[in-house]
Amino acid sequence: MIDPPDLPPFTYVQLRYFLTVATQGHIGRAAELLNISQPPLSRQIQALEQALGHRLFQRTAHGVTLTAAGQTFQEQAVTLLRAAGRTAEHVDAAARGLRGRLRLGFTMYAAYGALPALVRRVSEAAPDLELSLSEVLPDAIAAQLRDGRLDAAITFPGGGGDGSHSRLLARDPLIAALPRQHPLAQGALPSLAAYAEQPFLICPRHQAPLLYDSITRYCQSAGFTPQVRLQAYLQQTLINLVAEGLGIAFVPASVSRAQLEGVVYRPLPDPPSIDQVLVWKSASPSPSLAVLLAQVAPLPDPP
Repeated sequence: MIDPPDLPPFTYVQLRYFLTVATQGHIGRAAELLNISQPPLSRQIQALEQALGHRLFQRTAHGVTLTAAGQTFQEQAVTLLRAAGRTAEHVDAAARGLRGRLRLGFTMYAAYGALPALVRRVSEAAPDLELSLSEVLPDAIAAQLRDGRLDAAITFPGGGGDGSHSRLLARDPLIAALPRQHPLAQGALPSLAAYAEQPFLICPRHQAPLLYDSITRYCQSAGFTPQVRLQAYLQQTLINLVAEGLGIAFVPASVSRAQLEGVVYRPLPDPPSIDQVLVWKSASPSPSLAVLLAQVAPLPDPP
Protein backbone atom coordinates (compact mmCIF):
# COMPACT_ATOMS: atom_id res chain seq x y z
CA MET A 1 0.00 0.00 0.00
CA ILE A 2 1.37 3.41 -0.98
CA ASP A 3 1.31 6.04 1.75
CA PRO A 4 -0.46 9.26 0.79
CA PRO A 5 1.73 12.33 0.39
CA ASP A 6 2.12 14.63 3.38
CA LEU A 7 -0.49 17.38 3.40
CA PRO A 8 0.70 21.01 3.54
CA PRO A 9 1.10 22.11 7.21
CA PHE A 10 -1.17 25.15 6.79
CA THR A 11 -4.79 26.02 6.08
CA TYR A 12 -6.59 28.14 3.53
CA VAL A 13 -7.40 30.67 6.26
CA GLN A 14 -3.75 30.91 7.30
CA LEU A 15 -2.74 31.56 3.68
CA ARG A 16 -5.28 34.34 3.38
CA TYR A 17 -4.22 35.86 6.70
CA PHE A 18 -0.54 35.65 5.75
CA LEU A 19 -1.06 37.38 2.39
CA THR A 20 -3.11 40.16 3.97
CA VAL A 21 -0.39 40.83 6.52
CA ALA A 22 2.29 40.66 3.82
CA THR A 23 0.40 43.18 1.68
CA GLN A 24 -0.34 45.59 4.52
CA GLY A 25 3.00 45.25 6.28
CA HIS A 26 1.19 45.68 9.57
CA ILE A 27 -0.69 43.26 11.84
CA GLY A 28 -3.18 45.87 13.04
CA ARG A 29 -4.19 47.10 9.57
CA ALA A 30 -4.46 43.51 8.32
CA ALA A 31 -6.72 42.63 11.27
CA GLU A 32 -9.02 45.53 10.41
CA LEU A 33 -9.29 44.39 6.79
CA LEU A 34 -9.99 40.82 7.86
CA ASN A 35 -12.53 42.01 10.43
CA ILE A 36 -10.89 40.14 13.29
CA SER A 37 -8.99 41.28 16.37
CA GLN A 38 -5.21 41.48 16.33
CA PRO A 39 -4.37 38.71 18.87
CA PRO A 40 -5.99 35.80 16.97
CA LEU A 41 -4.38 37.03 13.74
CA SER A 42 -0.96 37.09 15.41
CA ARG A 43 -1.54 33.58 16.77
CA GLN A 44 -2.43 32.27 13.29
CA ILE A 45 0.75 33.80 11.81
CA GLN A 46 2.83 32.29 14.62
CA ALA A 47 1.19 28.89 14.10
CA LEU A 48 1.98 29.10 10.38
CA GLU A 49 5.62 29.93 11.08
CA GLN A 50 5.86 27.04 13.54
CA ALA A 51 4.32 24.63 11.03
CA LEU A 52 6.78 25.70 8.33
CA GLY A 53 9.73 25.86 10.71
CA HIS A 54 10.81 29.31 9.51
CA ARG A 55 10.20 32.92 10.39
CA LEU A 56 8.11 34.58 7.69
CA PHE A 57 8.05 38.11 9.08
CA GLN A 58 10.61 40.36 10.66
CA ARG A 59 8.96 42.48 13.33
CA THR A 60 9.90 46.17 13.32
CA ALA A 61 8.82 49.25 15.20
CA HIS A 62 6.59 50.27 12.28
CA GLY A 63 5.10 46.87 11.45
CA VAL A 64 6.42 43.74 9.75
CA THR A 65 8.52 42.95 6.69
CA LEU A 66 8.92 39.66 4.87
CA THR A 67 11.99 37.54 5.49
CA ALA A 68 13.64 35.72 2.58
CA ALA A 69 11.59 32.65 3.48
CA GLY A 70 8.49 34.83 3.68
CA GLN A 71 9.08 36.27 0.20
CA THR A 72 9.30 32.78 -1.27
CA PHE A 73 6.26 31.63 0.64
CA GLN A 74 4.31 34.67 -0.58
CA GLU A 75 4.79 33.58 -4.21
CA GLN A 76 3.66 30.05 -3.38
CA ALA A 77 0.71 31.25 -1.30
CA VAL A 78 -0.63 33.33 -4.18
CA THR A 79 -0.43 30.29 -6.50
CA LEU A 80 -2.11 28.04 -3.93
CA LEU A 81 -4.97 30.43 -3.29
CA ARG A 82 -5.61 30.87 -7.00
CA ALA A 83 -5.65 27.09 -7.43
CA ALA A 84 -8.03 26.76 -4.48
CA GLY A 85 -10.31 29.36 -6.05
CA ARG A 86 -10.34 27.51 -9.36
CA THR A 87 -11.06 24.25 -7.56
CA ALA A 88 -14.03 25.80 -5.80
CA GLU A 89 -15.31 27.16 -9.11
CA HIS A 90 -14.97 23.75 -10.74
CA VAL A 91 -16.79 22.05 -7.87
CA ASP A 92 -19.60 24.60 -8.09
CA ALA A 93 -19.83 24.21 -11.87
CA ALA A 94 -19.95 20.42 -11.55
CA ALA A 95 -22.72 20.65 -8.94
CA ARG A 96 -24.73 22.86 -11.33
CA GLY A 97 -24.09 20.49 -14.26
CA LEU A 98 -21.82 22.89 -16.17
CA ARG A 99 -18.83 20.56 -15.89
CA GLY A 100 -18.50 16.81 -15.91
CA ARG A 101 -19.87 14.38 -18.46
CA LEU A 102 -23.28 13.96 -20.08
CA ARG A 103 -23.96 10.74 -22.00
CA LEU A 104 -26.42 11.36 -24.83
CA GLY A 105 -27.63 8.56 -27.07
CA PHE A 106 -29.28 9.06 -30.44
CA THR A 107 -30.67 7.13 -33.38
CA MET A 108 -29.33 7.63 -36.88
CA TYR A 109 -32.47 9.61 -37.73
CA ALA A 110 -31.57 12.14 -35.03
CA ALA A 111 -28.07 12.52 -36.50
CA TYR A 112 -29.69 14.12 -39.53
CA GLY A 113 -32.39 15.92 -37.56
CA ALA A 114 -32.56 17.16 -33.96
CA LEU A 115 -29.11 16.17 -32.68
CA PRO A 116 -26.72 18.73 -34.27
CA ALA A 117 -28.65 21.83 -33.20
CA LEU A 118 -29.19 20.51 -29.67
CA VAL A 119 -25.49 19.68 -29.26
CA ARG A 120 -24.56 23.16 -30.46
CA ARG A 121 -26.87 24.83 -27.94
CA VAL A 122 -25.60 22.73 -25.04
CA SER A 123 -21.97 23.35 -26.03
CA GLU A 124 -22.57 27.09 -26.10
CA ALA A 125 -24.37 27.07 -22.74
CA ALA A 126 -21.82 24.82 -21.00
CA PRO A 127 -18.51 24.84 -22.92
CA ASP A 128 -16.73 22.90 -20.15
CA LEU A 129 -19.28 20.08 -20.18
CA GLU A 130 -18.08 16.90 -21.88
CA LEU A 131 -20.78 15.55 -24.18
CA SER A 132 -20.37 11.84 -24.83
CA LEU A 133 -22.44 10.98 -27.92
CA SER A 134 -23.41 7.39 -28.73
CA GLU A 135 -25.31 6.23 -31.79
CA VAL A 136 -27.68 3.53 -30.53
CA LEU A 137 -30.19 1.29 -32.28
CA PRO A 138 -33.74 2.36 -31.32
CA ASP A 139 -34.63 -0.87 -29.53
CA ALA A 140 -31.55 -0.63 -27.27
CA ILE A 141 -32.15 2.87 -25.90
CA ALA A 142 -34.64 1.95 -23.16
CA ALA A 143 -32.27 -0.63 -21.66
CA GLN A 144 -29.31 1.74 -21.71
CA LEU A 145 -31.34 4.45 -19.96
CA ARG A 146 -32.55 1.94 -17.38
CA ASP A 147 -29.03 0.63 -16.72
CA GLY A 148 -27.57 4.12 -16.40
CA ARG A 149 -25.37 3.84 -19.47
CA LEU A 150 -27.13 6.88 -20.95
CA ASP A 151 -28.37 10.03 -19.25
CA ALA A 152 -30.73 10.90 -22.10
CA ALA A 153 -31.39 9.95 -25.71
CA ILE A 154 -33.06 11.18 -28.89
CA THR A 155 -35.34 8.56 -30.36
CA PHE A 156 -38.95 7.83 -31.39
CA PRO A 157 -41.90 8.43 -29.05
CA GLY A 158 -42.16 5.60 -26.53
CA GLY A 159 -38.52 4.63 -27.08
CA GLY A 160 -37.46 5.48 -23.54
CA GLY A 161 -39.32 2.61 -21.93
CA ASP A 162 -41.39 2.56 -18.75
CA GLY A 163 -40.92 5.43 -16.32
CA SER A 164 -39.23 7.70 -18.82
CA HIS A 165 -40.05 11.31 -19.63
CA SER A 166 -40.00 12.81 -23.10
CA ARG A 167 -40.02 16.12 -24.90
CA LEU A 168 -40.76 16.67 -28.58
CA LEU A 169 -37.74 17.92 -30.55
CA ALA A 170 -38.58 17.55 -34.24
CA ARG A 171 -41.35 16.40 -36.53
CA ASP A 172 -40.44 14.99 -39.95
CA PRO A 173 -42.85 14.09 -42.75
CA LEU A 174 -42.16 10.87 -44.60
CA ILE A 175 -40.62 11.25 -48.05
CA ALA A 176 -39.75 8.76 -50.78
CA ALA A 177 -36.15 7.80 -51.55
CA LEU A 178 -35.87 6.51 -55.13
CA PRO A 179 -33.07 5.34 -57.41
CA ARG A 180 -32.15 8.21 -59.75
CA GLN A 181 -33.17 6.24 -62.86
CA HIS A 182 -36.47 5.05 -61.37
CA PRO A 183 -39.58 6.01 -63.44
CA LEU A 184 -41.19 7.65 -60.38
CA ALA A 185 -38.11 9.77 -59.73
CA GLN A 186 -38.94 12.18 -62.56
CA GLY A 187 -41.94 14.14 -63.76
CA ALA A 188 -45.12 14.94 -61.85
CA LEU A 189 -45.31 13.80 -58.25
CA PRO A 190 -46.83 10.31 -58.20
CA SER A 191 -49.82 9.35 -56.12
CA LEU A 192 -49.30 7.10 -53.13
CA ALA A 193 -51.00 4.25 -55.00
CA ALA A 194 -48.27 4.46 -57.65
CA TYR A 195 -45.87 2.84 -55.15
CA ALA A 196 -48.07 -0.23 -54.68
CA GLU A 197 -46.00 -2.55 -56.88
CA GLN A 198 -42.60 -1.24 -55.83
CA PRO A 199 -40.11 -3.31 -53.77
CA PHE A 200 -39.72 -1.61 -50.38
CA LEU A 201 -36.58 -1.36 -48.27
CA ILE A 202 -37.49 -0.88 -44.63
CA CYS A 203 -36.21 -1.05 -41.07
CA PRO A 204 -37.35 -4.21 -39.18
CA ARG A 205 -40.42 -3.62 -37.05
CA HIS A 206 -38.82 -4.81 -33.80
CA GLN A 207 -36.10 -2.22 -34.31
CA ALA A 208 -38.34 0.82 -34.86
CA PRO A 209 -42.03 -0.17 -34.50
CA LEU A 210 -43.34 3.39 -34.73
CA LEU A 211 -41.60 4.03 -38.05
CA TYR A 212 -42.49 0.60 -39.46
CA ASP A 213 -46.15 0.91 -38.45
CA SER A 214 -46.40 4.49 -39.76
CA ILE A 215 -45.15 3.42 -43.18
CA THR A 216 -47.41 0.35 -43.25
CA ARG A 217 -50.58 2.21 -42.20
CA TYR A 218 -49.81 5.02 -44.64
CA CYS A 219 -49.56 2.57 -47.54
CA GLN A 220 -52.67 0.72 -46.41
CA SER A 221 -54.58 4.00 -46.52
CA ALA A 222 -54.04 3.85 -50.30
CA GLY A 223 -55.21 0.23 -50.49
CA PHE A 224 -51.93 -1.70 -50.47
CA THR A 225 -49.42 -3.21 -48.06
CA PRO A 226 -45.77 -2.48 -48.91
CA GLN A 227 -43.96 -5.35 -50.58
CA VAL A 228 -40.82 -5.61 -48.44
CA ARG A 229 -37.82 -6.78 -50.42
CA LEU A 230 -35.03 -6.13 -47.88
CA GLN A 231 -34.79 -5.03 -44.27
CA ALA A 232 -31.85 -3.15 -42.76
CA TYR A 233 -31.28 -1.62 -39.35
CA LEU A 234 -29.76 1.70 -40.39
CA GLN A 235 -31.27 4.36 -42.62
CA GLN A 236 -27.88 5.00 -44.20
CA THR A 237 -27.78 1.35 -45.25
CA LEU A 238 -31.27 1.63 -46.73
CA ILE A 239 -30.27 4.72 -48.70
CA ASN A 240 -27.18 2.98 -50.07
CA LEU A 241 -29.36 0.05 -51.16
CA VAL A 242 -31.72 2.50 -52.87
CA ALA A 243 -28.73 3.99 -54.73
CA GLU A 244 -27.95 0.49 -56.04
CA GLY A 245 -31.46 0.22 -57.47
CA LEU A 246 -32.58 -2.54 -55.10
CA GLY A 247 -35.83 -0.84 -54.16
CA ILE A 248 -37.42 2.29 -52.75
CA ALA A 249 -37.73 3.53 -49.17
CA PHE A 250 -40.01 5.84 -47.25
CA VAL A 251 -37.84 7.74 -44.79
CA PRO A 252 -38.10 10.77 -42.45
CA ALA A 253 -37.42 13.97 -44.39
CA SER A 254 -34.31 14.82 -42.35
CA VAL A 255 -32.59 11.76 -43.84
CA SER A 256 -32.53 13.60 -47.18
CA ARG A 257 -29.66 15.70 -45.77
CA ALA A 258 -27.52 12.64 -46.45
CA GLN A 259 -27.14 13.40 -50.13
CA LEU A 260 -25.97 10.28 -51.95
CA GLU A 261 -25.25 10.00 -55.64
CA GLY A 262 -27.88 7.88 -57.31
CA VAL A 263 -30.72 8.75 -54.90
CA VAL A 264 -33.62 11.15 -55.50
CA TYR A 265 -35.91 12.29 -52.68
CA ARG A 266 -39.51 13.16 -53.50
CA PRO A 267 -42.39 14.46 -51.36
CA LEU A 268 -45.32 12.16 -50.62
CA PRO A 269 -49.01 13.18 -50.64
CA ASP A 270 -50.35 13.96 -47.14
CA PRO A 271 -47.58 11.99 -45.41
CA PRO A 272 -47.59 11.08 -41.71
CA SER A 273 -45.05 12.77 -39.47
CA ILE A 274 -42.27 10.93 -37.68
CA ASP A 275 -41.45 12.55 -34.35
CA GLN A 276 -38.08 12.73 -32.64
CA VAL A 277 -38.18 13.10 -28.88
CA LEU A 278 -35.68 13.54 -26.10
CA VAL A 279 -36.17 10.83 -23.45
CA TRP A 280 -34.69 10.56 -19.97
CA LYS A 281 -35.25 8.97 -16.57
CA SER A 282 -36.13 11.22 -13.64
CA ALA A 283 -33.74 9.19 -11.46
CA SER A 284 -30.71 10.07 -13.60
CA PRO A 285 -27.84 11.07 -11.27
CA SER A 286 -26.33 13.53 -13.75
CA PRO A 287 -26.80 17.20 -12.74
CA SER A 288 -25.99 18.05 -16.37
CA LEU A 289 -29.38 16.65 -17.40
CA ALA A 290 -30.96 19.93 -16.24
CA VAL A 291 -28.54 21.84 -18.49
CA LEU A 292 -29.56 19.67 -21.44
CA LEU A 293 -33.26 20.15 -20.79
CA ALA A 294 -32.82 23.90 -20.46
CA GLN A 295 -31.47 24.01 -24.02
CA VAL A 296 -34.33 22.06 -25.56
CA ALA A 297 -36.60 24.21 -27.68
CA PRO A 298 -39.72 22.00 -27.70
CA LEU A 299 -42.20 21.98 -30.54
CA PRO A 300 -45.90 22.34 -29.79
CA ASP A 301 -47.71 19.07 -29.37
CA PRO A 302 -49.71 17.96 -32.43
CA PRO A 303 -53.38 19.01 -32.46
